[in-house]
Amino acid sequence: MPVRLYITIDEEELDEAYKAAAGEPWRKSEAREWSVTESEDWPG
Repeated sequence: MPVRLYITIDEEELDEAYKAAAGEPWRKSEAREWSVTESEDWPG
């Protein structure tokens, strides 16, 4: 059986992790370079 069948993701925890990661200072300096690869917004 694939490992992914055993992995469960708490959507609230995942959302908080995305938000916490977005607040990391180094991400702002990289945002301009990576913006061309971003075609989506935060998961809804």
